[in-house]
Formats: sequence, structure tokens, C-alpha cells
Amino acid sequence: MRGAQGITLQWISWNWRGTVEVMQPGDVIMIKGGQDSTKAPTNAGDLGTGRVEIDGVVTEIGSDYFLFDGEIVITDSPDIGRVCRWSGPVEFRVTQGRQYWRMQDMTKCDGLTDYVDIYF
Repeated sequence: MRGAQGITLQWISWNWRGTVEVMQPGDVIMIKGGQDSTKAPTNAGDLGTGRVEIDGVVTEIGSDYFLFDGEIVITDSPDIGRVCRWSGPVEFRVTQGRQYWRMQDMTKCDGLTDYVDIYF
């Protein structure tokens, strides 16, 4: 968990990762970060619009999952004006041997599937 290597939202880019900071003051693990298309390097490749932000705490960790309690917000992605917000507990899970945890509540807004991935 503490070795997180970035965050992506497929609408923005899988080729360029945003940043994630994992802090552990005492017994609490906190996650904060995001991917913002306006801050991507010029060589980022296929790049959509918008931003995804994550801010909260990890409440449980298993061998292939963690539970996150906080807020995840997607703005202007894939369309300008779209806002999608998760608040409260969300599960992230590793599946099929991938090198990231994927948010499991993927279809919360507008019937679209949002792949929010945190890499390790």
C-alpha cells in the first residue's frame, strides 16, 4: 500500500499516471492524490480531459484488496461538465494478477464505467 506508484482514470490516460501520496501517521493510512489532464507532460500520449481526485483513509487491508473511506471525485471526464462523486467506503481490489488495485464500484454515475486504478 505504501508503495503506490500512481493513479489513473481510463478517460484521462492509462499511459500517464497521476500522483498518489500514501501517509501513515500512527495507525492510520491516508491516501491523497489525483490525475489531472492539464498537468500531463507533453509526451503523455493519448490523453482525454478532466481530473480524478482521491482523499481519505484505508480502513482495512487484505492480501488482494483494501477498503477506502473518503472521497473520490471525477470532473470533466469523459465529458466537460460531468461530475461523479463517491463518498464513504469503496473497495479496491487486485484481479487477474494485475499490478494495480481497481475501484470496484465502477458504475456509480451516468451508467458509465469508470476505471479508477491505483498502481503498486
